[in-house]
Amino acid sequence: MPSDTEQDIQLSVKYVVLGMLSEWMQLPLKGLEQAGVIDLFWRNEHAVAAVFERCLVQLQQEYHVKTEIRRFDFEGSEQISFKSHELVQLLVSFYEGYPTIDYRLFPSIRRAGYTPETAIERASYLKGVYLRWGRDWNLYLFGGWAQCFTVYQVLYDLYCPAVTMTTKQAEGAATHIAMTPPLFLTRLFAQELPW
Repeated sequence: MPSDTEQDIQLSVKYVVLGMLSEWMQLPLKGLEQAGVIDLFWRNEHAVAAVFERCLVQLQQEYHVKTEIRRFDFEGSEQISFKSHELVQLLVSFYEGYPTIDYRLFPSIRRAGYTPETAIERASYLKGVYLRWGRDWNLYLFGGWAQCFTVYQVLYDLYCPAVTMTTKQAEGAATHIAMTPPLFLTRLFAQELPW
């Protein structure tokens, strides 16, 4: 588990991006992969889409991907989309053949043993999830069940007390995860991205 000291928590752009991806209907793996669509954001997610774009540029640089990231934000459209065939292929490789990011990619720290790398991966994933879906120590996920369970498991692995998860079938089948974050998660969620 990361320490509760005052220094910034190291982040992995790979896992921040994975946390920000919508996995509703297993995006980006179903249907949109061939079109090169990385992800879609609703018009009210304009600020989050800008952060996602910065993260994609950093990911492109870290993995030396030669591509142009195209942003589609047409007037009158309800969605903002990002396209790059090359980055979609890189993201698909991160899924290691699974249809969604789930607990198989994050074996439990409690079972597998703590290493600083696994804690950074989990913290970065949660940072991405919180950037896209969080506010006031609550997460409102519209992704698939595997994504919701993974977030719950990662919070559990990082010793986050008082985590509850409820699903509402109405309003887009949103899953609400409420938490009382330990100090390092409070700092992580407030921390500015380094890129």
